[in-house]
Amino acid sequence: MMVRRILLCLLSLFSLLSAQSQTLVKRQLVDAETRTPVAFANIVLKGTTQGTMSDINGYFEITKPRPADSLLVSCLGYNSALFSWAFVEANATLPLKPS
Repeated sequence: MMVRRILLCLLSLFSLLSAQSQTLVKRQLVDAETRTPVAFANIVLKGTTQGTMSDINGYFEITKPRPADSLLVSCLGYNSALFSWAFVEANATLPLKPS
């Protein structure tokens, strides 16, 4: 019985640590000049295949695993941009420059 309790505690601890190793981020992409939302842009964690797309209002959500250090954003009509996680976490909107 004691072994089961210990195993249950260890599994609970492992689950808690796994959940804390990821961060859900919700941000908005905007045109750097007009501040209007940028819809349907591609957002990818640099060096991975994990990504998402901004919605009609420029919003996106992405889960960042601990080793990720930046987001690569691309959209037709805009220059591709690489944003550091420090910048992403400090800003609610991410500006894209028109090409």
